[in-house]
Amino acid sequence: MKKKNVMWKSVFIGVIGVLGLLLIFSFVGRKQQQEKLRQWSAIVAQTAQKMKTDEKTEVYAKGKTVTIPLLDYEQMVEYYKLNNLKEDEAKQEAEIYVKERYAIYAEAIEQGYTAAEEDINEYLEALKTEMSDEKNKKTAEIIEETFGTKEAYWEYERELAKVDLPIKQYINAVAKQYKEENEKASQKEWNKRFDSMKNDLVKKQEFKVMINN
Repeated sequence: MKKKNVMWKSVFIGVIGVLGLLLIFSFVGRKQQQEKLRQWSAIVAQTAQKMKTDEKTEVYAKGKTVTIPLLDYEQMVEYYKLNNLKEDEAKQEAEIYVKERYAIYAEAIEQGYTAAEEDINEYLEALKTEMSDEKNKKTAEIIEETFGTKEAYWEYERELAKVDLPIKQYINAVAKQYKEENEKASQKEWNKRFDSMKNDLVKKQEFKVMINN
């Protein structure tokens, strides 16, 4: 009997681009979804603009082998506020998120995963194909409006991919190994294993927050 090919899921761990938010807000009405997308796109566009200045080098936290950019933390605070969390709660969630993201990124690099130019180009082409779909027409319009040009958005996504791709490659490899070793494991069991892995990697980095949060 042919075994079913199970695709292991995990919580989002890359800093979300505009397209990613389509999934997050898929449960709300179209008008509300578009407004949320517009707000998020404006936040992302502001981050992209700051990345071109000296603010790009400001640090939120330092780990043993990786640093967390302040821009990433600030963007995620705004993301959680957009999801109706209060300021203090948004800061707490953002801190957890960026520490997990960069702890996984550090481990991915240590394990030899990289973001080769060829891989980045392939990844961006896939995103562009998705963006060109008729169902994402309004999203494309919002992006062009908030970023000024489509090129500016894809420049931002290219920078994002340099961190996202090693993370995705590493998580996929860990998930594949887990599946092979635990064929009957449920999604809940994988989530528990994934959470444990994230906690261990964050502890390994021993992050020190560099700002008064």
